[in-house]
Amino acid sequence: MGLPQEAASILAESPTKIWEQAVPTDPCIYRFYEIVGVYGPTLKALIQEKFGDGIMSAIDFDMSVTRVANPKGDRVKVEMSGKYLGYNSW
Repeated sequence: MGLPQEAASILAESPTKIWEQAVPTDPCIYRFYEIVGVYGPTLKALIQEKFGDGIMSAIDFDMSVTRVANPKGDRVKVEMSGKYLGYNSW
């Protein structure tokens, strides 16, 4: 990818769920929050309708980002694939 050597240690860091602020100020990251805020309940309902009560794993997870040509302006396509984890009764 042509990255500098110091990028290797950054890319090897484990992801974290700790955010420095409640609502991000970066416009791109904020849009992801907005998507989850608006469509989150619908996505949850669709997952449970198709799979049953459970969640999509964010640990056993794949994601791809591609550019899609469009006459009105190129589009960003984000595909997420996480293992389905059904809720367990204890």
